[in-house]
Order: sequence, then C-alpha cells, then structure tokens
Amino acid sequence: MANVETKQNMNIIIAGGGIAGLTLANALQQAKIEYVLLEGRSEIAPQVGALIGLFANGCRILDQLGCFDDIWNHTEPLRCGGDHYENGDYTTPVTDNPQLLQARTGYPITFLDRQYVLQVLAEHIQNPSERLQLGKRIESVDHLQDCVVVHCTDGSSFRGDILIEADGVNSKCRHEMWAIADREDPGAIPLEDKTAMIAEYKCLYGISTNINMPSGQTDVTFAKDKSTLCFSGKDGRYYFFLFKKMDKVYHYPNIPIFTKADAEAFADSLADSPLQNKEGPTGVMNVEDVWKNRVSSTLVVLEEAEHKRWTWGRIACVGDSIHKMTPNAGAGGNNAIESACALANKLHDLQKSCNGRKPTRVEIETALTSYHKARLARITESTKVANRLTRIHALKGWNDKFFAFHLIPFLGGDFIAELQCDMSIGAEMLSFLPVPDRSLNGTMPFNSEQGVGKQESTTRRMLIALPFIALTLLAIRGLGPRPNVRESTGNAFSHLQHEWNLNSLPLIGSLLSSNLVKGNAWRLVAFFTRWNFGSVPIISWQLQSFLVDFGVLYMILLIEPTRRTNAMNLVPLFPSVFGVLAQIFGFGTAAPLYYFLSYIFTPIDKFRSKDQRLTNLRFTKGVLPAMPGPVSPGLPDTVRYDRLHAVKRDLPSIRLTVAVAVAASTIVWWYTIYQAPTSLVANSLPSLSSNGLTSMDSVRQTLQFDYILCFGGALLWLAYCFLDLKHAGMISSSWIRLIFAAVLTIVATGPGATIGLGWLWREETLATKHHKSAITRENLSKHVIREGDPTTGNGRTVEEAKMIALEL
Repeated sequence: MANVETKQNMNIIIAGGGIAGLTLANALQQAKIEYVLLEGRSEIAPQVGALIGLFANGCRILDQLGCFDDIWNHTEPLRCGGDHYENGDYTTPVTDNPQLLQARTGYPITFLDRQYVLQVLAEHIQNPSERLQLGKRIESVDHLQDCVVVHCTDGSSFRGDILIEADGVNSKCRHEMWAIADREDPGAIPLEDKTAMIAEYKCLYGISTNINMPSGQTDVTFAKDKSTLCFSGKDGRYYFFLFKKMDKVYHYPNIPIFTKADAEAFADSLADSPLQNKEGPTGVMNVEDVWKNRVSSTLVVLEEAEHKRWTWGRIACVGDSIHKMTPNAGAGGNNAIESACALANKLHDLQKSCNGRKPTRVEIETALTSYHKARLARITESTKVANRLTRIHALKGWNDKFFAFHLIPFLGGDFIAELQCDMSIGAEMLSFLPVPDRSLNGTMPFNSEQGVGKQESTTRRMLIALPFIALTLLAIRGLGPRPNVRESTGNAFSHLQHEWNLNSLPLIGSLLSSNLVKGNAWRLVAFFTRWNFGSVPIISWQLQSFLVDFGVLYMILLIEPTRRTNAMNLVPLFPSVFGVLAQIFGFGTAAPLYYFLSYIFTPIDKFRSKDQRLTNLRFTKGVLPAMPGPVSPGLPDTVRYDRLHAVKRDLPSIRLTVAVAVAASTIVWWYTIYQAPTSLVANSLPSLSSNGLTSMDSVRQTLQFDYILCFGGALLWLAYCFLDLKHAGMISSSWIRLIFAAVLTIVATGPGATIGLGWLWREETLATKHHKSAITRENLSKHVIREGDPTTGNGRTVEEAKMIALEL
C-alpha cells in the first residue's frame, strides 16, 4: 500500500489517462495542485486506431497548457469539405468552411491520431514517474468523511481529497460512485440515470496510408441508415469512419461488443461504398480502397448518454464517463477537454480559498456541484447537436433527408461552420493561465455569453417587438380606405386614363385589366402619378418628401438582406414581400411588420463574427445606381474571399451610398420647408378629426398617417437596434444623449436622413466594436486600465493584463 503523505495542500486522484484525464493533469500541474493519475494500461499512448478532431474550443485550452504547438507538428489543417450522395456525387459544391473557422477563431480544424495527442499531453507532465501510475486498474473506492481511497487490482492503494473519474464510457469509477451514493443516500441516483446510456449506431473507424489523396479535405456521404466521414491528413494518413444503424436501439447494460471478425464482415458489406472523389479511372475512392491499406481499425458501438448526476461527495466524473456523444460533429474530445478545464478552474478556486488548509467535504461538494452547473448548458446542447448530426448523415427520417439534401444546400456551405462556431465561441478557458495570443487574432472573439445554451430567446424578442405589431394594427385601422378617398383616387385614375390614354399602351393596358390592379393598386398609380406632378400642390409636396425619404429606407431594405448573417434566415425574402404589401396596403402598414420580423431574426449574437455583418459587395456597390434599375449582375462577387480576408471591404461603398441618400433627403427636407405653401407641421401632421374633410383632405391625411407610421416605425426599429448594442456594451452613450441627438438630427436633416445616419452609425459599430464579454485585446486593455494607472497600467505586462481580465 502506498505511503500516505500528510500535506495541507489538496491532493487529487485522477482515474484514467485519456484525453480528459491528461488534460486535467496538465491543468492541475499549472495550478500547482498535487495529483496522481492512475491508468489501467501499461502504456499511456497506445495505438488503437482511434483519431481525434480538434476544434477551437479544445485547441485554445491546449494552447494555454503549452501543448498546441507540439500537437500541431503532427498534423495539417483542414482546408475544404464536400458532402456526397450515396453514389459519390456531390450534394453541394466543395466548401472552404474549415478556413472560415480558422479565420474566425485563430485555430484550425485538424484531425490526427489520438495517440499523438496523448503523447504530447504526457510529455508535458513533470515528474511523470510519480504522477503517472501505469497498470493501475481500479477495483474499488472507499468514500470516507475526510478522504477518498482508491484500491487497484495490483494491491496498491491511493489516498486523496478528491477522486476524478476520467476512465471513459465504461467507467468503473462511475459505478463505484453510484454504489457509494446508494449506500449513503438510497435513491439519490435515480434508476433512469444508471440506464441512460443507449446505442443505436455502430462505427468502424481506422487509419489508412498510401491513399494518394491531397491533405486537408473532409468528405461526408449521406445514405439511408448508413454514412461515412473521412479526413485526409498529414504524410498520407487517411482517417475514416463508417457508420451504420443497428437492428435496434440497445440500452445499458445490454450493449453489444464487436470482434475483429465483425469488423471484417462490416467492411466487406460496405466495400463498394464511395468515400471521396479523386483523380483516376474510376473518379471515386471507395471503402475497399482504404480498408486494404489500413494500419489500424476498430469496430465499436456508438454509446449516447448525458447522465444527470455528475458528482457525489468527494467524487466527480469528467469526459465520456459522464457525457458521451456520437463522433460525427467532432464534439466529444473537445468537450472532454472543456470539462477538464472547467473542473480545473473550480479546483483552483477551491485551493485558493482554503489558503493552505485541507478543504472540508462541504466545500468540496460545493465546488464539484458548481463545476457541473458551469458545464450543463453547453454539454446539453452539444450532445443534442452531435447526436442529431449522426441521424442526419444516416437519413434516419424524412426530415433528416430534407435537411441534408434541401435545407443545407439552401442555407449554403457555411451552415455547418455556423454550428461549429456555436459550439466553440462560448468555450471554457483556464482562468488561472494567460489568454493565448493566437486566440485573439480571429474575427470571432471567444465569448462566454454566446454560443450553444446561451442564445437569446426568440419568444422574448417577439414580445419586446410587439409595438411594431401595434403600429401595423393602427395603420390598418387608420389607413383603411374611406369612401371619399376611394372616390378621389378613382377620379384621379379616370383623369389619367383620359388625359394620357393609358389603355393605348399594351403593357399598361394588360396591367389595367387585372383584378388586382382594378381592386387596389390602381389607386396608388393615381397617388404617385397625377398628384406627384402637381395636380394638387399640397399633396405633391408631401409626396416629394415621402419618396425621397423612402429612398433612404429602400437603400436599407436592399442592403440588409445581403448580410451574411441573414443568408440562413428569412430576411432576404422580406423586401419582396414588403414591396407587395406596401403597394397593396400602404407603406405605413407594411413597414412596421418588416421591422418586427427583422428584429426577431437578427439578435446581436448573430453578429458575433465580423464576417457575419459583411454584405455582398457585388450587391452593395449596385444599390446606389440600382435605384433607377438593376446593375449588380455586372459586378464581381467577392463575398467568399471577403469573409476570410476583408470583412470591412464593403464599408466604403456603404458609406458612399448612405451619404448620397442622406444628402438628397436633407436637401428635399430644407427645400420643402422653404418652398411648401403650408407649414412644416401642417404638411407633416394629420388632423385627428375627420369631420368636414374633403376628398383631397382625406388623401392628404392618409398620406400623412402613412408617412408617420412608416418612418416612426423605422426610428423605433433603430432604437431597438441600439438597445441591442447597448446591452452588448458596444456603445456607451446614454439614452438621453441618443434621444437628444435623434431629435436634433430630425430637425436639422429630416426623418429620412436621420434614419440613414443612425443606420450607418450602427453599421460602423458592428464593424469595429465587440461585445463587452468578448475576449479581445481591446477589452483586456480596458480591464487593466480600470484597475491600474490610465497611462501605464501600473507597469503590468501583457500577460498580467490578460490574467487580470480573466479574474474580472
């Protein structure tokens, strides 16, 4: 039995030397917490054919531990990816979204032998002969009031303050924890938690060589009840996953185990299945090609489980032992790294609070419970995404087939990249180590308030935006066609027909014969033709101001849908729908509805990456000259390049477009003030009483209501946009200053110009500022200056600055 050393410092026992266990060991080493790691195998990094995908959420932690560069020497980044039908044909063009992820986070996506990662993590352990105990299979655990004792099958025992179970999906320690809980508090671990693990799919994974494929490509094949996932890596290594649905859903403990003979038979059954397109006579590479060149392979069931109870007393589980997900999203290993990181943070805080003494059981339980709570939201969402993706790849249901073959192509090649960003942006980070410089170089800063489990509620935004619906209802009630308005517009249209002989024009004649035009739209023809040309001077002045100001709104309506963040929602459809509704029901009715939908679909976290604000320059350049007609088809489309390398490239064109529209609106505003036959108030504000109104007065009043609701709604929409910016800490101006500036600008330039300038301010803010919780150099510097001298920062180094920011 190992000698028990009497130390006042906390001592941790880690059971399992996998990704989670070795990551935690390195983190505890950096936190100066005593530990010992027990691994049942005779070597710490065996080659079992397994591979691991590293994404930004895992890479940043490995970077903090000083392991990333060494791991990087064993691999190359992914550069492109393709999705395939069962016959090998592409479902969509090959995408470069792995490069987008690297541009956003500063870290590449990479796949490599799991063995290499374990080797690097083990090599960074100091005093490995003492801290890494190999051949230590756990037999039982004693859970005492003042410590925990682990007994191994070789007769050795280890005593510690806390036991961390990192021994994988078939965790012996997890069963020991359940047994201890049952003895101390029967029923504390519900039966459904003990049987939560299921398996519906099996997977043959392995590594091949001599495939002669370019490195850095990933391929997915969708097929009914089966799928494939492959990666070409460094030095000709080729990694493959072959998935297939089993005959039924198995429940723990009745989950099958496969033999080598099962693996051979499984591979033979899929021998002709395409994996990846390639140059050559056949034009496709199939399973048989990689199977005959394999260097290692394993057939396993894909367990799925998210246990509800992660801790008991002095024991906590981490990694696959407590949250197991399918590998299609590459989330399992990275979440194990994150969970180890979160646990290390809590243990560091616990030791710091104890100030050299041993923690009590209550203090330990509190710390371990807080670790579980810290990870719960992200793990729950990540598990759902990962397991759902497996079923989409295998086309389990009609909805999965629709998603794979219709929705993903419609949403574009960056859709999967968005899912990966959701899982990465809010990642855990070691709070007691500096922020890696590499993580500060991306266009999407890490942010603990965003990502999976942190999205803003759509229902909440709908409730907040209800005033827009009220404006639409008010417009319907206030702008409903009145008899004298109908009579006036009808007379105006008859006058145009007689004076201009519109029916003699073939196109106009065909339009006039349609029921829609006869029913509604012809009244607007009368509005915007006869009266705009001075037949009724007062209405003509109103229309001139309205149309020029509407040019500003029209500019915004044209640019907003081209944002990259709107490529995956319904916003691109809004301008067309809005145009139809506005022509039929009036701008005051349709505009608030547009603002309502736009606000719902574009919360501030949709702009977490600077390329998501980016508009399509091809279209943006064409907006200004497109007012009289479309010109954008003649301009080059650079958005694929811009999103990686030039996320602000569209700003000069936006500034020019806004400047011209605002200048025109301001000129007409002042011209109307000085030249209109009525006062500004009379010209703009309708009478609340309809008694004694002539038909012309009714038309003018209807137009005034339309103007107020249309542009009042636009100002309210901007206020909501600035509310988002203020909550995100991207602008610091008080509401008093904002409202004062808005009123002053309306008086000086008019409502249309004010909306254009406010929208441009928002645009510049989205392009240059970051969320208050984003981890950026600017935000780190702000925290340091607040704490120290404004000019010298108290002489702190950059690393100290990063540490202070993390603690804050």
